[in-house]
Amino acid sequence: MRPFDHERLHVYRAAIDFLGWSHELLTRSRRLHPFLQNHLLRSAASITLNIAEGAGEHSRRDKARFYRIARRSATESAATLDILAVLGHVSPEQIAAPKTQLSEIAAMLTAMARNLESPTPPRQQPPTQANDSSAIDQRRGPPENRGAPASHGPIKT
Repeated sequence: MRPFDHERLHVYRAAIDFLGWSHELLTRSRRLHPFLQNHLLRSAASITLNIAEGAGEHSRRDKARFYRIARRSATESAATLDILAVLGHVSPEQIAAPKTQLSEIAAMLTAMARNLESPTPPRQQPPTQANDSSAIDQRRGPPENRGAPASHGPIKT
């Protein structure tokens, strides 16, 4: 079976890892407020889902839009982790590695979106006789002789 486009992306695999970590945290910490549990899971899933949706798009503009949405979800996930730490549900040490991972995800998504938003350079075609005026036309000779009457040898008088 051929993998989906998003499954080949490093940023997608990193987002899946973060989603798994988030789910594990939530299943271990039953005392979290349901709103925060829901919010962390939804924002973590949003990163993953928007990367997948962007990878499935054909338009560069639409791809970039989904990658920017995924980046915002990564920052939202980081902020949710901060809230959990401030409220005493997790220690700053517990969230240090996941926040670093989110920062890396956000950086990758930023680079991907910027790359897609930058103008694409015009495609250059390799020189051929059809599109290269400096090529020697086998029927008419080198460019400097074009337009000159065909020569059939020296003129005899």
